Amino acid sequence: IHMTSFAGDNPLNAQIYAAKNTKAKISLDLGELYFKKGFSKILPLIDSAYIIFPTEEELGIWGFDYKDGSIDCKNASRILSGYGPEIVVIKRGRKGCYAKSGEKELYVPVEKIFEGEATGRGDVFDAGFLAGLSLNDYQLSKDVLEQCARFGNYLAGKSMATPGRGAYPIREDLKYFVK
Repeated sequence: IHMTSFAGDNPLNAQIYAAKNTKAKISLDLGELYFKKGFSKILPLIDSAYIIFPTEEELGIWGFDYKDGSIDCKNASRILSGYGPEIVVIKRGRKGCYAKSGEKELYVPVEKIFEGEATGRGDVFDAGFLAGLSLNDYQLSKDVLEQCARFGNYLAGKSMATPGRGAYPIREDLKYFVK
C-alpha cells in the first residue's frame, strides 16, 4: 500500500490505523505536510513502513544537516532505517537518489536530465521504484536496489519532458528497466 500526506490530522490518524492493522507492505512518501507535523507525530507511520521516500529538503525540516543543497544521506538513511523501514530512498532531484536496504547502500545519479515542469516528479519516482521492486518479487539484492533507483530516476525525469504530465510512463518504458 502506498501512502502520501494529506492535510489535517484525521487522514493521518486513519493512515496510522491502517498501517498498524495490515499485513501489507507499506510504502510511504511523507511529503512536506507531514514533515512539518514533526517526527513524533508521524513516527507511527515510519515504524510501520517497509519503504520510505523522503527528499533532502524534507529531511532538512527535521534538522538533518542541510548545507549547500545536500544532506549526509548515509547518516540520514541509517537513522531512519533504525526506526523500522527496510528500505530508505532519499530523493535528491537532479542529483538522483540515495538508497539503503540493510547493508546495501548506494548513490544513483540521474543519467539524463530532462527540462520541464517538476510537479509530480517525486510521485512518478516512487511509482518507478516500486514497479522495479514488484518486477523482482521484492527480492532485494544490491543490483535490484540499483535497478529500482535507476528506473525511478528515469521515469521521474521523463515525466518532466512535457507540460501537464503528458509524458507519464507507459508500458514501453519497462524496456528501460529490463535491459
